[in-house]
Amino acid sequence: GKRAALVAPWSKNRKEFLPLRGTADANAAVVAELQPGVVTSVASCAHAWCRVSVRGVTGYMPQEKLWG
Repeated sequence: GKRAALVAPWSKNRKEFLPLRGTADANAAVVAELQPGVVTSVASCAHAWCRVSVRGVTGYMPQEKLWG
């Protein structure tokens, strides 16, 4: 089945936005900014990065920022 993960559910700051990157690189272009608690669909994880999708937008987020 599909894997889901929450974006930084431990964050108390709901105004903090976490960047979703175009590639698995901390310097890659930001394709979206996600609020803590958002549910993502996880395609795969490798080398500390996960490829996730949210509302039709796909990108990469550090695995440490995801829970689930």
